[in-house]
Amino acid sequence: MSFPSKLLVSGNEAVRRQLSTLLSNPGTGCLAVADSLPDGLQQAKKHPPDIILLDARMAHLEVSQWAAGVPEAKRAPVVLLLLEGPCSSAQEQAWREEGAAGFLTPPFEPATFCARIRELAEQSWYARKLADLAELGGSLFVSEMIDAFRQLGAQAVVEIRTGLAARDDEALARTAHSLKSAAANLGAEELRELAIEMEHLARNNATPEVLEQESQKLTAAFDRAREFLQRRRGP
Repeated sequence: MSFPSKLLVSGNEAVRRQLSTLLSNPGTGCLAVADSLPDGLQQAKKHPPDIILLDARMAHLEVSQWAAGVPEAKRAPVVLLLLEGPCSSAQEQAWREEGAAGFLTPPFEPATFCARIRELAEQSWYARKLADLAELGGSLFVSEMIDAFRQLGAQAVVEIRTGLAARDDEALARTAHSLKSAAANLGAEELRELAIEMEHLARNNATPEVLEQESQKLTAAFDRAREFLQRRRGP
């Protein structure tokens, strides 16, 4: 699975080399690299990424131009700025107001770098969707949506286990489809992408072993989404 796709934009060859190595490991999503702003914008328009890693030294082009996304994108990309070191809170705030979702500072540790990128991106996806829901129906509506997601997701996990045991691929596909929609409603992008993959596999004669592996990933992603949303919901 290529999710999340990433675009690295940096004029520093050493940074591009180091981060390309860290971000090219299996299971971390596909990666494109640009060494200039024009090249980066061209690549973003041609193949809209989920996440843009932008060297802050190149951020004289307004972050908002990247954060707004491009017409072809299914959603605006998450823009994370690569910093040389700590910066002032005023500068961070200015970048956030332009659309930056977070900041990454060296040293870029191999064991945690990809996880940190994913964490920042997920926080942004959730925040966008929950803000939209709050604007639509208020905080009570958000709580109700979270409760419905937790109930539907828990039932979906049971139905997936049942479908696997019965070798019922059609039931697996239907359950994955409903879970995909529920995840999309709340910004649970990892879960949504895994549900898409499960539905595809179930409809295309995947082996029981492959479906079992995918179900484990999906269940773990649901658990993470449920825990995150419960924290956002509160008591």
